[in-house]
Amino acid sequence: MASVKDAKRKDLRYLLDIGAGLATLISQDYIEDSAFLKSKRKKYLKQGEGIGGKVEMYLTVMKELKLGPYKFRNVPVNIFDDTYNLLSYPSLGGLIGNEIFRRFNCIINYRNREIFIKPNKFFSDPFDYAYSGIELYLVDGIVLVGDIPKGSPGDKAGLFAGDEVIAINKKFGLSLEELKQALQATYDPVKIIIRRNGELMNKTIKIINIVNGKPISNQTMSNSFREGIQTKNQYDTREPIRVPPLQ
Repeated sequence: MASVKDAKRKDLRYLLDIGAGLATLISQDYIEDSAFLKSKRKKYLKQGEGIGGKVEMYLTVMKELKLGPYKFRNVPVNIFDDTYNLLSYPSLGGLIGNEIFRRFNCIINYRNREIFIKPNKFFSDPFDYAYSGIELYLVDGIVLVGDIPKGSPGDKAGLFAGDEVIAINKKFGLSLEELKQALQATYDPVKIIIRRNGELMNKTIKIINIVNGKPISNQTMSNSFREGIQTKNQYDTREPIRVPPLQ
């Protein structure tokens, strides 16, 4: 059991998914029934891909995630409509992914349904708040742009679904993962070369920060903003800490 906090604090029964490259994924049903998320939170439409294919979801942040005794502030939240009830709601409200659990050395006791966690060197890494509205897909050896939400940075830059990505920031020959990484963890304008209908084009994407909705670089963050995204660790971490049994 974990707990989430924004407008109010609520318990969250979750699925542990270390294969998910995100912090949290929470079902729309849980969001609505728990009412824990502030109603005025700005939500950014994005596209993801899973076992069932492409799926639309919304990206925002919540004030706090508590896992055992450890607290994380301003945690990215992906909200999705669990049409196929993959989480068996209300049994589970969401999943916690590798962007959280990579910060710990974990021991999983399957028999007793419990986890022991100990912060590692990645514990205090900042979260990725960059939002471009662009998802990339590898199709027949070519990296293509997926559907782009209207009003997103990618849309404002003039990118279209189906554009072929040639280079980002003058770097050619990048793999799909390297191209995706170039769009993450950055708040500076990203220069991208695409091919559309056989013609090469240069586009500039102004990445925004989902915490405040502004294009702000890490180097210019104020001290108060930095304090807002820090994690809390008030425990002696020489030994692993047991978190409540998995539900």
